[in-house]
Amino acid sequence: DAPDTFHAMRHALAPMGVSLDWSNRHARAGAELQIPVCVLSDAQAAAGKAHVDLLLLSKHPGYAWDGSLEGREHERLAGFDAQVAPWQAVRETLRVRMPEKPGEFVLAAVLRMEGGMVFGLSLRPLRLYAPLDPPKRKLSVGIFARDGRMEAWVRRRGHTPVLPFGEQRPDVYVVSEGMTTLGALRN
Repeated sequence: DAPDTFHAMRHALAPMGVSLDWSNRHARAGAELQIPVCVLSDAQAAAGKAHVDLLLLSKHPGYAWDGSLEGREHERLAGFDAQVAPWQAVRETLRVRMPEKPGEFVLAAVLRMEGGMVFGLSLRPLRLYAPLDPPKRKLSVGIFARDGRMEAWVRRRGHTPVLPFGEQRPDVYVVSEGMTTLGALRN
């Protein structure tokens, strides 16, 4: 058989493909996620009824994988049918609940055309982490962030967000991505 690189390119250059438009590589076990999946037609003849399955696999199947699930540890998370027109894309956002078991997995979107033949694959590594234990004590947290997501997370964890440079000195500081060049951090 041809090397895995050939099969990866075969899927990438196929006239109809599927793409997991989800760049995250980490999630909490048991979390509900919204995962965008796109089916794309890249040729006049690439049209028709397609079915996409979103699977969680225990290990990477390789790009030569024919989509067979027999003997493969997996969990079907979701799926949808799409009618794809030539040169068009169909995008669906699938709401799925991750399993409670933490570990290393592969998220797989498998595109099948009428008749069941696998026409495309999109594979993403995914690490599921165990949920965090409740905090042992409440902390005041100074936050450097551009939006309110970090503050909301700190509150959900049971801590108190405070101004980083206010009268109350925080127990800890949290610096979100992109804020490390802030001049106030250097003093």
